Parts: sequence; structure tokens; C-alpha cells
Amino acid sequence: MYPFRAGNGICWQPVAPMCHGAEGQDTGSLRGTGGLDLPGRGLTWSPGKKIYDYGRPHQSLVLMPNKDIVMTYVVRLGYVDDKDGFPQFGIEAVVSHDHGVNWDLDHRYLLHVWSGKRKGETYWWPSSQSTSSTLMPDGSILTAFGTGYRIQAGKDSPQAPRDVGLVKWRLNTKPVNSDRSVRDLIRFGSTQRV
Repeated sequence: MYPFRAGNGICWQPVAPMCHGAEGQDTGSLRGTGGLDLPGRGLTWSPGKKIYDYGRPHQSLVLMPNKDIVMTYVVRLGYVDDKDGFPQFGIEAVVSHDHGVNWDLDHRYLLHVWSGKRKGETYWWPSSQSTSSTLMPDGSILTAFGTGYRIQAGKDSPQAPRDVGLVKWRLNTKPVNSDRSVRDLIRFGSTQRV
């Protein structure tokens, strides 16, 4: 992760806070999503702000021409299982319209979601890996991420093959509804399974 300069000049550092006692067996799934702003250009740090409790680490930030911040991240925990009982993984994005102070969690972008097709101790092998996003000259966003959705590994070759996914996408330019259910859940301390 890297420091990022928001449109107001404040540096913002994405972090993956550890959540103790959450479900999951691999430590990457127990990492949440959060950030620190650095009002003194890195000489001072604000208290951290948790965006998700766990299951959504590995952020990548993009500054849009209108100064909105787009954050992409992986989803390792938090989706309901698919109809066959397999865990699901994905890549999501959220937008901040106020330099990273708040994030519109009620209007997330689901960039890619897949079924893990594994259960038991190795359920997480097909999970998502780090994201990297960039603003393209035409105003679209290109998001690259690692995925294990094709894993067919046995005992001798765990977690293979791994693939890179690419999604070229655009932010919605139309008005959105006023739903605040996710924000209200977070305000009351529950960011699980959203």
C-alpha cells in the first residue's frame, strides 16, 4: 500500500486493520479496510478510520478529475455462499466525494464476483488477490486483480493456477437513490455480511 494525495492536498494512507475473533482461517481474510489521513503531509497522522471490519483488504486508490476518490479492493469474506454452499469472492469499488472522509458503501460497484468451488480448510484458495486500478485517458478505470477461480490444485501443487483479471469500467453518472442501510449498519457497529 502506498500514500495517496487526495484532491484537497491531504495525504491518505490505505490500511488493512486486523480483526481479531472474526470468522476465517487465513489471515488475509481477517484484514479489514480502512485509512489514515496525514494532515501534516506525513509528519502527523490522524486516528485510523475503519471502513470494513474484515474480509475486504488490498485497496487501490484513483483520483478522478472531479477530485472524487475511487477505492477498489478484494472481497474474501462477507458474501453469502452460492446456491451450492461454496464461498464467493470478488472485487468491489466504492467512491468518496469528500477526499476520503466518507465512502458511499450503499452504492458499491461489484466489478467481478465468482464462486470458490472449494470447501473445508482450502476454501480460500480461489480467493481474490490485490487490486491495482488506474484512470484511463478516456475517463474509464482499468482494474487489475489476482484470482484463483480456476484452481484445480491437489496436495502437490497448492493454489495453482493463478490468473490476472482485468475489468475496464466507468463510474455511474446518473443520480443514485438515497439508501443508507449499509452506512446505518456501520454506524451501529455491524459491517459483516454486507
